[in-house]
Amino acid sequence: MHPLLILFRGDRIMKNRMFVSILILVFTVLIVVSSCATGKKAQMFEEDLIKKLSGTWVNEDYDTVSGWASKIVVKSDGTYDYFGESYDTERMGYGEYKAIVDTWTDPEGNFFYKATIKEHWVTSVLYEIGKISSSGNEWERIWSGIDFHPEIDPNDSFYGIYYR
Repeated sequence: MHPLLILFRGDRIMKNRMFVSILILVFTVLIVVSSCATGKKAQMFEEDLIKKLSGTWVNEDYDTVSGWASKIVVKSDGTYDYFGESYDTERMGYGEYKAIVDTWTDPEGNFFYKATIKEHWVTSVLYEIGKISSSGNEWERIWSGIDFHPEIDPNDSFYGIYYR
């Protein structure tokens, strides 16, 4: 057999192997992506989360805790004001939801999210994990200046719970 034909035939075998490898890679990626999509996590648009959070949230137990917000008013544009006492009309501070990083729902219908927020008193973003009860009347949140907490821990000093 002529040497050029052998070379051409070898090149064709290489192309076939490469084609099969690419097909396997594509199918693997599709399987991974589809398995992620069928999990319990459901991505929510940022404005949908803000709609869930919008409103006035209060915890009168925080009225006696100096420096802790007793009332948070989340506005439909993703900004919020917070107040030292539940009856205050002058805000103690303000902030804004910058990015929704992740959202998911548990089997009981509670809604969870991870978001970055910007408070008026810090130059960097803060990391918040929140849970809105399935009834929509209870909001638990925990934040950090370093990274997301692994879970919402009621014993953490940066944990807060509010009610509508």
